[in-house]
Amino acid sequence: LIDEGLAVVEAIRARFDGARRNPWNEQECGHHYARAMASWAVPLALSGFRYSAVSQTLALAPHWNPEAFRSFWCVSAGWGMVEQTISDAEQNVRWEVLHGALALRRLRCTAPAGRPAAHVELAGAGAGQEFTWQQTNDEVEIELAETLRVVPSQPLTITVW
Repeated sequence: LIDEGLAVVEAIRARFDGARRNPWNEQECGHHYARAMASWAVPLALSGFRYSAVSQTLALAPHWNPEAFRSFWCVSAGWGMVEQTISDAEQNVRWEVLHGALALRRLRCTAPAGRPAAHVELAGAGAGQEFTWQQTNDEVEIELAETLRVVPSQPLTITVW
């Protein structure tokens, strides 16, 4: 359904192309706020991004270009970029906070189908953190012993191999 979803985004963008309406009349400025805001669901759907501030759980499961995925993320406490790369040998997920902070106790990422994880490593903000991990089907879940705060200039990198 990725192609169908992108067609919806294209239709939303075409509605605000500036040919028939003021190009600035969209999203927060538009007359049809809820419809225009529908395009903001696309990054969430394509990235599989989920965050619970209550349980301090952060998840990523890209459905589009998972081998070389890069996107912004935004939660109430901050925003930044996430990048995932997958090679034959390993998978790397890098969470970068550009403003604010992320409080984390649990991390989830989708491993390549049919490839069991043998090792998990945390680097950057996660270096030296005690954690346990498990893989269930294609999802790797990391449980931290203590809350980890990821802040600007200290990205968190997860390596699974």
